[in-house]
Amino acid sequence: MPKDETLRFTPVPRPTRAYEVIVEQVENAIYTGQLVPGARLPSERELMAQFGVSRATVREALRVLEAGGLIRSRRTDPGGGAEVLPFSTESLYKALTSLVALEQLDLLAVVQFRMVIEGNVAGLSAQLRSDDQLAAIEAQLAAMRTALEKDYDAFAAADVAFHNAVNASIGNPLLAVCNEVARGVTIKLAGLRSAHRDDPKQFQADQFLRHQEMYEAIRDRDSPTAVRAARAHLYESFEEFLPEEQRDQLRPLVRAAGEF
Repeated sequence: MPKDETLRFTPVPRPTRAYEVIVEQVENAIYTGQLVPGARLPSERELMAQFGVSRATVREALRVLEAGGLIRSRRTDPGGGAEVLPFSTESLYKALTSLVALEQLDLLAVVQFRMVIEGNVAGLSAQLRSDDQLAAIEAQLAAMRTALEKDYDAFAAADVAFHNAVNASIGNPLLAVCNEVARGVTIKLAGLRSAHRDDPKQFQADQFLRHQEMYEAIRDRDSPTAVRAARAHLYESFEEFLPEEQRDQLRPLVRAAGEF
């Protein structure tokens, strides 16, 4: 941030956990646009003076902000204080995987989340996509067809590219980020590899048909069918990793898709 700008922090009240107050104020400055990506925080010495705290407290706050992916702190950088970073999905991914690791989220919860989000994204795409966006989705479907003759990794990469094209067609980056993060977590939880399937080639062929159904519904602007195909694709991807009673909690999502 240029030196002549007037961003000021307020001293830390007593008693409190001082570094948390610093973190909160810096976060608020970033979220409200007072600090934009590429801007720099004041130096450690300036932060100490503004907050009225010790160097150790400032450094603890900077460590927390850096761990959260909000800043990059380099004390030897001649440019001054820590740099504000652009948004990244990494911090959201870490938060979600942490919840999973702490057993506050299980595979059922994440798959259910994906079925709701991805199903409705497909339904919106059927209404909002342009002709060029439809062509991009069709191109990724063709790549999936080609990948059927290759290995699992090639098919999985084509699958991801297909969903990214569908996400792009609705122009909502928040939904796209949620999809991307939840997809990574579900794959990690399920430990998906082709070797874990009884018949991986048949599974891929079935999945291709679901994606083709989704594409055709988006092409025909048929939202209910697009939702149902997207949700069915996810249900069929993960059902073998879930006990029967948990599958029962997912089936209503596929049945309700016609109510979009």
